[in-house]
Amino acid sequence: MVEQALQALSRSPDPLARATALLLDAGLAKTERLRTSMPPMVPCEDGSCQAAKAAAASAAEMMRAIDPASEAAFEAVARMAAASSDPRLYQLAVRACSDSKREPGAGACRLVSAEQWARLDSGNAAAWRHVARSAAERGDAAAVAEAMHRMAQAQRSHVGWGLMLRQVIEHAPAGDEVLEATLSMAVSVISMQSMGLAGDYQVLTRFCAAAAVADANRRQTCSAIAEVMVGRSDTMMDQGIGSAIGQRSGWPPARADAFKRERDEISERWALFHNQPQADCATMRRQLAYFTRLDAEGEQGAMKALAADMPSILGVPGRDRPQSPGYSANAK
Repeated sequence: MVEQALQALSRSPDPLARATALLLDAGLAKTERLRTSMPPMVPCEDGSCQAAKAAAASAAEMMRAIDPASEAAFEAVARMAAASSDPRLYQLAVRACSDSKREPGAGACRLVSAEQWARLDSGNAAAWRHVARSAAERGDAAAVAEAMHRMAQAQRSHVGWGLMLRQVIEHAPAGDEVLEATLSMAVSVISMQSMGLAGDYQVLTRFCAAAAVADANRRQTCSAIAEVMVGRSDTMMDQGIGSAIGQRSGWPPARADAFKRERDEISERWALFHNQPQADCATMRRQLAYFTRLDAEGEQGAMKALAADMPSILGVPGRDRPQSPGYSANAK
C-alpha cells in the first residue's frame, strides 16, 4: 500500500504531491533503517553505567549522522520550491532544509530561506516564527524583534501539520482492505512533520518569557502574538503555547479557564473515540476523515467535527449537554 501511494504521489502533476512523495519515501526509509540498526538500550548495571552511556552515545551519533537519501530528497524539494511561488511547497522545503544534517545553506538548500517563505506567506505567523528562529541562530536580535512584530500582525498561524497528510490520504488506494495500512502511514506522516518544530517555539517562549513581558512594549507584542496563536492557529500545540503567553501578558484568568474547558471537552471526546477497543472499518474511515480535515480546518476544527458525532458513535450521553463557553465565546 505504501508503494502504491508513493507511486501515485510521484506521478501527480501537482508539485506539492511530488514533493510529498520525495520526503515521505526518504523519511520512511530512514525510520526503518534506524529501527533495525539502532543499538539496544542497555540497563545500568554498575555505578558507572559505562555500557548504558556508550549505547546512548552510539544511538545519538546515529541520529546525528547524515542520511544520503534524506539529503537527496531535501535537495530535490528545495530546487522545486525555488522555482515555485506556492507557499505550501516552499514551507515543506524550508522545514526539510531545517532538518538537514549538512552545514546550513549547503547544496540546493541555499536556494530557499525562511525570509522568502515569509514573503510568499506574509500573513502566516508560523513563517515569521521560523524567520525569528533563523535570526536567533545567527545572533541577530533586531531581526528577531522584527519577526515577532510581524507575527503579532499576522492573520493566522498555519503550521501545515496536515499538508503532507492530506496529500497521502487523497492518493492512497481505495478500499476497506487498505484502511489499516493507510491509517498507519498517516500516523507516520504526523510523526515526521511534528519533528523540528521545537526550535521555533523556543525562540518565541524566550522572547515572551515572564521577565521579558515586564516591558510594556514587549508585553503588547506578545499579547498580540498570543491572540493569533490561540484564535487563528491550525494546531492545538500553537494554541496551548499561545494561551500560556497570553496569561503571562496579562490575560484575565477567566479567559484562560474558558479556553482550557473547551480544549478539555474536545480532548475528552477524542480520547473516547481513539481508545475504542475495536478499530472497525467505520472507525478507521472516521479517523482518516479527521486527518484529511486537518489541512483545511486545523486540529481543533477537525476535532470539533469529530467530537460532534461522539455520542451517536459511542452510545454515550452528551449530544444535548450544554457546551462550555470556550474561547470563541469569550475572546472578544
